[in-house]
Order: sequence, then structure tokens, then C-alpha cells
Amino acid sequence: MAQQDEKVLLIDASLRDPVLHKLFKISNQNGLADILTRKKSFQEVIYQTNIGKLDILTSGVSFSNPAELIESDSMANLLDEISSLYSFILIDSPSVLKSTETRVLANQADGVILIINHRKTKRAKIVESRKILELVNAKLVGAIINRR
Repeated sequence: MAQQDEKVLLIDASLRDPVLHKLFKISNQNGLADILTRKKSFQEVIYQTNIGKLDILTSGVSFSNPAELIESDSMANLLDEISSLYSFILIDSPSVLKSTETRVLANQADGVILIINHRKTKRAKIVESRKILELVNAKLVGAIINRR
């Protein structure tokens, strides 16, 4: 999407175990947690990549209670504020089965895509994930099956 002239933001909302900064080889010193705790502004922590129009918002240094941050009005306000700046905002978050903050994010998102590990994720876990998403009124729009 970013390479096709769409402005895309990728947010690492995995505040307990972030990975996007490792994948993109960028600093995670400041990020989402810093915005939500009002230590930094969005403009101060956004990372502009050389991949089309892709921007990255890392998680920032881990926080003792990520659910509290993600469930805060600050997160909803941030998403409202930046939604006009991007064509797409993709949020990477922990498993919906393990993380209450992911359930909150799923409810706030326009759509949710389940990531399923080929030959690793049990069918019962997929069904359970779907039920949880339905309970939080999330809109499940699809799934990606990867071969990790």
C-alpha cells in the first residue's frame, strides 16, 4: 500500500514485547507509550521510512501496565487525531487470546485481520479468537496465514 502512493502508518502496540523496531532496525527509545503518557508528541516519535509512504510508530520503552495505556482516552484521541493524516493505519498487537489491550484496540479499529501461523495455530484457538472478537464488537475482515 505504501509503495502504491498510499500514506500508511504502522503502529507497534505490543507494549510488552515489541518487535517492529527490530524488523525495521530503528530505535525504540521513544514511541507509542511516550505519546500516551504525554512525554512526547506524535511528531517527535514518528519514523519515516524509505519504503514508499510508510511511517512507523514504535512502541517505546515498555510500560508496567500496557492495558491501562491502550484503554486510555489518550489512545482513542491519538487515533482520531492521526486518522486524517493517513490512508491506512495498521496496528500490530499481541494475540487477542493473551492480551486485553488487543481486545480494546480491536473494538476501536475499522477492521481486524487475524494472523494465523500455518500448522502451528490450532483450529480451536482460531475459533476462540473469533468469538472474543465478536464479543468486543470487532469487525473481523479476514485472516493472513503465514509460514513462520
